[in-house]
Amino acid sequence: IDDYRAKYDDAPNELKKSSVRTERGNKIKEALGNTHDFSNWVGVIEQMQTTGKGKAIFTIEIEGTRIKMGTVNSEFSDLLDNTLIEQSNPLFDVISELHKGDKVIVNGSFLSSSGNDYVKEYKIKEKGSMKSPNFLVRFINIQQK
Repeated sequence: IDDYRAKYDDAPNELKKSSVRTERGNKIKEALGNTHDFSNWVGVIEQMQTTGKGKAIFTIEIEGTRIKMGTVNSEFSDLLDNTLIEQSNPLFDVISELHKGDKVIVNGSFLSSSGNDYVKEYKIKEKGSMKSPNFLVRFINIQQK
């Protein structure tokens, strides 16, 4: 991600910048081994809140990076993605005992992207996606480190 952030910054125009994003998506696919799953990744809790209906919004920053991964931040945005954590999900009880800034170990899967990122990224503008990406995931396991 860092390599492509620099390449994006150095690109001379919007067309080249867009192709750098596509290159990054191909590299993400390769790095994940053509899967969308991740296991035992360490991160720091960046955000933990609830929606109006009590579903958990949960985001971490992958340790040592500026890369965020987590759920969407509203029920409307989650209609198709199903990333928010329901109170009936055992993960809800786990994260309710944690605090922003805690280190966690997470397992789950990235959402597929229909665009050029391979995995779904939450930022609206390309520049934000390339500078400080926020990837959407469904968490399967979360534990305090």
